[in-house]
Amino acid sequence: MRRALGAAALLAVSVAVGAWLFAPRVPAGGPAPATSATSGKDEVANRERPRTRESTTGKVPPASHEAAPADSPTPVAPVGAGTDAKQLREEADRLIAERRIPEAIDALRKATAADPSARNHGDLGRLLAGVMALDEALVHLRKAAELDSGNADRWIELANAYYRKVDLGKAWEAERRAKQAEPGLVLGRDASGMRVRGSDSPRPNP
Repeated sequence: MRRALGAAALLAVSVAVGAWLFAPRVPAGGPAPATSATSGKDEVANRERPRTRESTTGKVPPASHEAAPADSPTPVAPVGAGTDAKQLREEADRLIAERRIPEAIDALRKATAADPSARNHGDLGRLLAGVMALDEALVHLRKAAELDSGNADRWIELANAYYRKVDLGKAWEAERRAKQAEPGLVLGRDASGMRVRGSDSPRPNP
């Protein structure tokens, strides 16, 4: 009987010691979090993904090389840019020779815009004065006289336009400028009363 009890006690002690030896150990800081193959892959992907700086609004600022929106305005060259002024003037001369005055005036406007020379301003002003478009004619005749101020004929033509406009003060001022540009100039009048060089007035050198 005593032997049976001793064997049973010894067996119980052996079972307890075995259970203690083979029981899983728990770290001192508490059980480790459970991991899986999927969470491990996510961690690797997060480490490899490039980090981008977010703005204060929480949105990632666009890269500097991003294309402009499709509706962004595209610069457009002005109409007539690069037009050959010489060709425009030749077209105007052809129309003048054919006595197609309205079309010649329109062509000369374009030629003058492309090449605002004294010649273009003067010829355009002369055509406009011929059809009594005096306000526009005076703008171009004055510009021609200012660009070619040493040419007395420019000022005489401007004076006559002011006479037609019945602006005598400006007509006399234009006459004064003509005589200033050409000392000794004598002015007369033609059959229509317009100012012309007098018969004894010296002719300018061509």
